[in-house]
Amino acid sequence: MWAWMARCPCGRKLDGADGRWLDVYASIARRDAKEMVATGTAALQATQGIASPATETAALAAAMGYICQGEKKAADTLLTNVARRSFRKNQRETELRYIYGLTDAGFNLRAPDGPCTKPAAPAPKATSPARRSP
Repeated sequence: MWAWMARCPCGRKLDGADGRWLDVYASIARRDAKEMVATGTAALQATQGIASPATETAALAAAMGYICQGEKKAADTLLTNVARRSFRKNQRETELRYIYGLTDAGFNLRAPDGPCTKPAAPAPKATSPARRSP
């Protein structure tokens, strides 16, 4: 879906900074931890101004990408550095507590033996066409 959006007429008109957000969401959709870090941190670095749902999403994606790669300290450092400028006041508190908990040395994650998320399953095919009631 995200690749289609980037190729559609409106997507092609996006400049590099705005198009970068499609890359963030595409990496999340693919559950690609390395790309979540790369695209999330790039989007945060390019973003100047006030915190928004988009900056929160980029920061959370990058932090989870680090955690999925077993890099707890990197996730903690990222959040420490960007939390005040990337998160709106009194927003995402539950998500931040959860992620900070995952970065705690006392919390044992499964040993990294692959991605910590599974790739998204393809959508099931419709068994019958949609019909209108008479």
